[in-house]
Amino acid sequence: MLVIFSIVTLLLHSWCLSVMGSVESIGPMGEKDIIDWHSVVVDK
Repeated sequence: MLVIFSIVTLLLHSWCLSVMGSVESIGPMGEKDIIDWHSVVVDK
């Protein structure tokens, strides 16, 4: 259940980033932050 919640949160977070900010300004750094955050959640 917790895994499903974390995945949904991840999708919402990435969607909000792409909508609220310009895609170019976010770029790889935003995606990297999302990946790092997701890996931390999965490791726990």
